[in-house]
Amino acid sequence: MDAVPIDELILRLIVDELDPLVPRDAAEWFAAYGEQTADLALPVDRALVAGLHADRLAWAFAGGYQAAAAALFGSASSEPPPVGSTRALFALCATEVGGAHPRAIASTFRRVGDGWRLDGEKTFVTFGAEAGTLGVVARAGLHDDGRPLLRVACLPAGRPGISVLPAPSVPFVPEIGHAALRFDAVAVSDAEMLPGDGYADFLRPFRTIEDTHVYAALLGHAMRMARRGWWPEGTRQALLPWVLAARCVAQADPKAVTTHAALAGLIDAARALVDGLGPPRAPRDPDVEARWLRDRPLLDVAEKARVQRTTAAWWALGSG
Repeated sequence: MDAVPIDELILRLIVDELDPLVPRDAAEWFAAYGEQTADLALPVDRALVAGLHADRLAWAFAGGYQAAAAALFGSASSEPPPVGSTRALFALCATEVGGAHPRAIASTFRRVGDGWRLDGEKTFVTFGAEAGTLGVVARAGLHDDGRPLLRVACLPAGRPGISVLPAPSVPFVPEIGHAALRFDAVAVSDAEMLPGDGYADFLRPFRTIEDTHVYAALLGHAMRMARRGWWPEGTRQALLPWVLAARCVAQADPKAVTTHAALAGLIDAARALVDGLGPPRAPRDPDVEARWLRDRPLLDVAEKARVQRTTAAWWALGSG
């Protein structure tokens, strides 16, 4: 499937009929997401269109997250279950008690016969209870210098030995579920172990890819609110250059410092634009403004990591 031309994508954002669905849960949202984006080859286009059809920031974020999963994991494995596809909700399982840095990850993959055994616990997994496919980051030994060697396995969430546990709630986007997951002697095949370094090739670039696709979804969602008349008419025109920028950044190398610098500019511009407009005002639905005010802090999650990434990028570019 070829990517749609950019002029067709922009036309779609401007004139597509807006989906009136108000999903009751993640499963209902995901079914709609699959229908809305089935004809789109580029994950970033899926994020933009998912944001356009989202009735709230929570589902826009969900669209960005799932599109990011498809961008990174979709080409990493051809084995079932479908990785990052529109047929199974995906959840990246990395964070543990000490965080998601390689030295904080204590979960392990150990060789057992012709396969692997996964043991450990993840403390905070977005879509952890709803996902059909899990991307699990765990130790598989040590590098020569003593650093943890991480690998990633993609496996079905219903595999024996996987338990879903409660996770702390957050004060925004309550529609998005989080869970803790425990892995007790979970069998993993060689085919489910993704090639490459779990940190350098997956966990670290996913932070960049997720930010890119979540902010693309935010731009699509902002287009929806402008079209509904909840933000000024000129908002649609103001959004279009950043739609183009998001599509460009999403197709750049997520490991490159130039991409990190460009992404920082995109994020700053997108936040400045939506914050400058103030909360969307829907005269017939006061819940729209209340939800936006409640959920706006989502855009500030992981801000410290973004600042560190941007600072490192500009230092590497000789402009620190």
